[in-house]
Amino acid sequence: MLVPARVLSAALVIVVALPAAARAQSAADILNRMLSEYESRSQGVENYTIVQETMGMETVTYFEKETVDGHPVFRLRSTQAAGMVMTEHDSENDGWDEFYSLAPQMVSHAEYQGRERIEGRDVHVVVVNDLDEIGFGQGPAPEDADFQPERGRFYVDAEQWVVRRMEFEGSMTTQGETHEVKSIADFRDFREMDGMLHPFLMDVTVEGLGEAMDPAMQQQLEEMKRELEQMPEAQRKMVEQMMKAQIENLEQMGDEGGMKIQIKVKELRVNSGPPGDR
Repeated sequence: MLVPARVLSAALVIVVALPAAARAQSAADILNRMLSEYESRSQGVENYTIVQETMGMETVTYFEKETVDGHPVFRLRSTQAAGMVMTEHDSENDGWDEFYSLAPQMVSHAEYQGRERIEGRDVHVVVVNDLDEIGFGQGPAPEDADFQPERGRFYVDAEQWVVRRMEFEGSMTTQGETHEVKSIADFRDFREMDGMLHPFLMDVTVEGLGEAMDPAMQQQLEEMKRELEQMPEAQRKMVEQMMKAQIENLEQMGDEGGMKIQIKVKELRVNSGPPGDR
């Protein structure tokens, strides 16, 4: 999720000449204020670990703070999933932290598009139309596909100064063919833990994956179904229970061209050191 990191270098621009209601907002105002709040909250945080569940699978991700040009940046150091441990060299940074680490670079590329309301919360809307130039990372995609976000729309809470929603549009290349893909990530159930304000529930919707689902993946799904049918009933039920969410998502990709993923944070540990050192 907690959703790959750059320098947090922008300072908050405070305009005091006019009342708040009369001030002309800009994308720089919003992003700089958000970064200032994020940096202030993270002053006492040196590292953190997130235990989360996605499609029935538990993952443990560990982040450590680095100071770059006098500003904090949290780097993904390791990910544990299904008994395997990936180090920082082969782990991709989580989209949530990647956004905060790249936000300073977005300031000069962003446009402010006013206010909206999301689930009863006032949010500022900031749009970036050239994410590929900034180097924003990859989103949810099949392992053999190359997804590059090109346009982004970010909804920043006007009171808490956290991102409530991210929308991305981009292209995915698989089997030599390019398809348009859109993803929406909603961040909910924010909780403050030892100075960190973090979402404990994330819902991700990806549209346009049906055309990008290559024949090999479709064949893999059919083979999986055939193997399940041939298993003894007790074994089949156990595997179906373990793989239910993954199978449903693959079927949804093929039938509807989309995929929905819910990520639940089970535990957030702050300043506890690397997993396994406890």
